Amino acid sequence: LALLSQVLQRHLASTSSTSTSISSIELVEADAQVELVDAEPAKLPGLTGTWIKDNAASDSMEPAMTLVHLNGITRTAVRLVKGVKITLDERHFEFSVFSVISWFKVTERYTLGQPCEHKRRDLRRGKSSNLARLTPWCSLIVECEWGAPHAGRGIDEFSLDDQGRMILQCKMLVGGETVEYRTVYRRKH
Repeated sequence: LALLSQVLQRHLASTSSTSTSISSIELVEADAQVELVDAEPAKLPGLTGTWIKDNAASDSMEPAMTLVHLNGITRTAVRLVKGVKITLDERHFEFSVFSVISWFKVTERYTLGQPCEHKRRDLRRGKSSNLARLTPWCSLIVECEWGAPHAGRGIDEFSLDDQGRMILQCKMLVGGETVEYRTVYRRKH
């Protein structure tokens, strides 16, 4: 509880808004940090490989695209994402999204536990501040934050379910609104 209090105080001190309300993403982050302190060491999930998106089992990304005001061309590219290639070891994480549309490419490389910057995922100018880390419950979390326009924060959690599918659970907070969605991938053989 002391750590949760510190996390919340740090947030309230760092927020530029006069509002003292705390979003669900911030509560998830605070809860995750508390769990990480008291839990066993991080476990490496078996995410390395090429994964094909299961559109039928995945949630729609439309609410998230609306939240960040994506234009029509970028929305089409996102809808046509075919899959993701992942490399993960004890120190590094890399993922590359591939789409039917060849110009739509997103690749991010991380040293686990080290803050870094990447191009914005919405393909607008500017950077996002990111951090990737392993969890004790055998998943990988990527946290990102970006500035205007449409400033926001996101948390992506990559994990495997009991059927061997990769589940990407995403939470985004933009302009005081939160959107969550789940994308399901099957390993390419």
